[in-house]
Amino acid sequence: MSGDSKSIKISSYEYLINIWKLFQISQNDENSSALRHEQASVLSHVIWLFSILGISSSTLFTLRFGHGFRLLVSTLYIAIVCLYLLLIVASLQWRRNQDHDALIRTSIRILFVLGLVWGGLVNIFAMMVEHPSEEGAVFGLIMGLVSTPMLGVPIRAALAFFVPVSVFCTIAALVTLQPVENVALLSFFGFLAFAFIGIVYMNKTFLERSIGRLNLQRQHETLQVFLREYEQVVSDSLWETDEEGRLRDVTPRMCQFFQAAAADIEGRPLGTLGLDPEHPAQWGIDDHICQRKAFKDLSVILRQDSDERYLTFTGYPVHGPNGSFSGFRGVVSDITEQRKTQKRIRYLAMHDDLTGALSRTTFLEAMSDCCVQQHPFALLQVDLDHFKPINDEFGHAVGDTMLKALSERIRNVIGPDHLIGRLGGDEFAVLLRDANEQEAVARSQDIVRTLNEELSAGKVTLAPRGGPHFSDRAISSHDRH
Repeated sequence: MSGDSKSIKISSYEYLINIWKLFQISQNDENSSALRHEQASVLSHVIWLFSILGISSSTLFTLRFGHGFRLLVSTLYIAIVCLYLLLIVASLQWRRNQDHDALIRTSIRILFVLGLVWGGLVNIFAMMVEHPSEEGAVFGLIMGLVSTPMLGVPIRAALAFFVPVSVFCTIAALVTLQPVENVALLSFFGFLAFAFIGIVYMNKTFLERSIGRLNLQRQHETLQVFLREYEQVVSDSLWETDEEGRLRDVTPRMCQFFQAAAADIEGRPLGTLGLDPEHPAQWGIDDHICQRKAFKDLSVILRQDSDERYLTFTGYPVHGPNGSFSGFRGVVSDITEQRKTQKRIRYLAMHDDLTGALSRTTFLEAMSDCCVQQHPFALLQVDLDHFKPINDEFGHAVGDTMLKALSERIRNVIGPDHLIGRLGGDEFAVLLRDANEQEAVARSQDIVRTLNEELSAGKVTLAPRGGPHFSDRAISSHDRH
């Protein structure tokens, strides 16, 4: 038991220390200016309620007990009314100039004097008590005065009124109103302790919530700055929809994506903005939103006139505090350059970089596929004899230009339905799909004929010497010099 008692004492002590630290931090915290604004705002509103109740109560009790000590009671009553009016004037001035420190400082001074005047008036009323009903009325006034500061913020203003009025009310209960039953006295002191704890707890709760909200607001503002900088340096943007799947809070980056003004995008479903799934079998964005299912890196194609851009959307459903669905939020990324790079890499892996013809490996795979699928095809081989001397005499630039031009001529002859591959430096191959022998011979003659035409490479003009030559296994162009 002793161990439990000790732990409770330590816990209570630490709790009080934490409360004290909280009040100290609130004076020196980076949020102190914003806290004073909130405290002044609350104090300004409480002053009006406090003043209306105070003037009303003082008027009623003065009329009830004003038959004795008439001059003194009237003087204290007028002083109380004037002090309340000064509080109201301070509140009105704060609303004009927003000087938080001036309102708090002035209110503390007025409330302290007000507590003293009220305390004196209560003791005068207590001295004029003649009947038990009057004693109950005075005790009711005492309880009301003691409990009033529980709504006071900041704690300095609340205690400025609570301390003097509590001292004078205690004097009235112990001295002026005697004899008073012990039960009434115990109730009074219990309520006095309750009021003090209430003042401390209310101010502690106010500070905790205000500091927490201000910290959250500052973090939110910081996050917004980071997000704006993030959107400026990356090709991503945030997006958000309402519960109907319509866009809201459209960002400038989203407007850049869709090349439209925010007003033209706001309120429209994403599916109406020209977005098509990159893979036809996959769900569209609107399908996921309708099903309220989260999705990640959903690839879509944005087609605008002749422009085609690739975007990826990531989104997740958002629910309100009561669990109701409130829409979707997510990130959209522009991966157009990434897709172009990937296509370029795939192209280079499958094609010859110089001529654009299929690489040797890719060409052989295509021919193997025809064999596996038992599709008829014809294979032609084009060999440029004595090509090395051209490189040696005119340079590799002329030779490269010649190779590109020759491959383009072959491609024009065979058309898009057939394949051309580069097997080596000056060796090409042609795969004619679904071609019989007669068609293969005719197409090979066309290839040889177009290859034997003059070819200009910069300032050099090249022409074949001799006529075309055909072999049994392949069709080859004659020597070119």
